Amino acid sequence: MNYIEVKITITPNTQEHREIVVALIADLGYDSFEDTETGINAYIKKEDFVQADIELALNYIDKATIQTQMAINVIEGKNWNQEWENSFEPVFLNEDCVVRASFHKIDPKPEIDIIVDPKMAFGTGHHQTTYLASQELFEIKLAKKTVLDMGCGTAVLSILASKLGAKNIVAIDNDEDAYKSSLENIKINKTNNISIILGDAKNLTKLESFDIIIANINRNILVRDMDSYFNVLNPKGKIIFSGFYKTDLPIIIEKAESLKLKLSSFREKDNWVCAVFKK
Repeated sequence: MNYIEVKITITPNTQEHREIVVALIADLGYDSFEDTETGINAYIKKEDFVQADIELALNYIDKATIQTQMAINVIEGKNWNQEWENSFEPVFLNEDCVVRASFHKIDPKPEIDIIVDPKMAFGTGHHQTTYLASQELFEIKLAKKTVLDMGCGTAVLSILASKLGAKNIVAIDNDEDAYKSSLENIKINKTNNISIILGDAKNLTKLESFDIIIANINRNILVRDMDSYFNVLNPKGKIIFSGFYKTDLPIIIEKAESLKLKLSSFREKDNWVCAVFKK
């Protein structure tokens, strides 16, 4: 599958200005954003890319305070396995848990050994939001709990939940590469209590309710779909929201409180935030 990489140069290149740009284009179908020394890179499937849409979104920026320039690159299909192997390093989520590839040799292995093959999907434990969500899972008693993982990426958080004792996990992602990668990863890790669905929050109407919900996506989608998450959350259940900046937390809290969800805790890393709410 081919992707479009949109390199956006931001002047002045500050965290606040990068957040403004991401917020403006987040709803246009971009899969991932990467902070750079000059601004941000945004990635989207080639068939979903409409240049006029992103140009229109960037026109809403106050040009008196922020200047932007855009460059577009096509990332052609290539041997993504080889690309990944050349760059992917093991990541320790804590001293007892590692996320690694099958070719990584770690001795002695930690108690929780997660093997993933991300390919073109996102979510290996390296990104701050995946790491933050994992830390919340370590603190929740997952034994015999049912879990929903929205925007599962490579299913690394689903696999972690399984290895921490969750009874059943449903993982959902609307990206076909993520879906295929997740299927492979649950097989490799022998976590057969995970079901993978290619779709989005619309699929929740067909499912039972859950004790724990993980939603590691982005602010706009979290707010848009929060009602759907709430409807499938069991009484006294918990929702772990991640995938947004610290400045977005008040927006998440406002929407959650409108549904009578109570903020339990939050943590941050490099200005990214993970927040836990209780029903």
